[in-house]
Amino acid sequence: MIKPTSMSRICTVLHCREKNGLFKFPSDPQELFNWEQAVGINLRKGRSNQRVRYICKDHFEANCFFAEPPKIMKDGTEIPLTRKRLRLKPGSIPSIFPYKSIPSSISKHLQNSTNCGEASTDIETTCTKTARKKQVANVIAKRLDFGEEDNLLILPCDAEIIGNGDFLEEYSITHLATDWKKNYGGRTKWGMTDASQGICFSYIDKSDEEVPNVTRSLLVKKDMSVEAFVNGRKANFPILESILSFHDVMDHLNKISCLRVCANTSCENGFYIPVLKSGSHLCKPCQKIMKRKKDREKKQEQRGLKKITKEKKSEKLQQKYQFFTVYLKSV
Repeated sequence: MIKPTSMSRICTVLHCREKNGLFKFPSDPQELFNWEQAVGINLRKGRSNQRVRYICKDHFEANCFFAEPPKIMKDGTEIPLTRKRLRLKPGSIPSIFPYKSIPSSISKHLQNSTNCGEASTDIETTCTKTARKKQVANVIAKRLDFGEEDNLLILPCDAEIIGNGDFLEEYSITHLATDWKKNYGGRTKWGMTDASQGICFSYIDKSDEEVPNVTRSLLVKKDMSVEAFVNGRKANFPILESILSFHDVMDHLNKISCLRVCANTSCENGFYIPVLKSGSHLCKPCQKIMKRKKDREKKQEQRGLKKITKEKKSEKLQQKYQFFTVYLKSV
């Protein structure tokens, strides 16, 4: 029997090079899903599609293993025997990872947790989503162009905002409408209108013909959750959190102002982060779709040309065959 190579038998967790005490990812679909959700962003790059993956014992809590069997001596004393091979309890889930991109409050709660069941899985899923949103937000903050100050919302020095000082109430949709009317009513490219679900902020963009056109909008619902829209359709934008203060609204509107609108009318993303020295007006997924479409059209065109060339060759062969047939008959 050929043993696996050392390249495959290594812990798949990021920054971990352990080769001993490995456990293979479970084959049961539900258990495999729980393990993948628990590992999340801590998975080593390039290992997500690997057929066989391993994780070492250092990423499991101590109570996830079967206890060491004691050996009773003749005098009645018990001596614990060290297992040659550790065994995991059913339902155990890895929960110890290097918390570099996860908030300290959540990582501390995870490290102190002793439950290897569903509660640990839920916390790990929350950590994964939070860390992913922060990564996307950091990328957008680095790549967005805030050079056009006319399109940005800058809070005036004499602004009157509800929630400053000793404000004990929860920030609501009524407070948001009051703050907007006091500080920005009719002075920006963003307009506020009342909607059945809450308040809608619309960005008024003027084209070359100076015709006002609403290209993007932000809907703040009554429960203070947020949805972004592009040309009237909902956009999948991953970093819009619920509104807790007036500054959150300003931050969301500034981000949406600086993002580009995908030229594909059926795009599910709606927005995309602008890239320097790129002349494309499509987001990355739409660029891939258009590239595959052009490749298919090019291949179809090449197949058509090959077919025409083949037909022409066959016609020439038939003409030569007829010519030689007539020539032989005449001879």
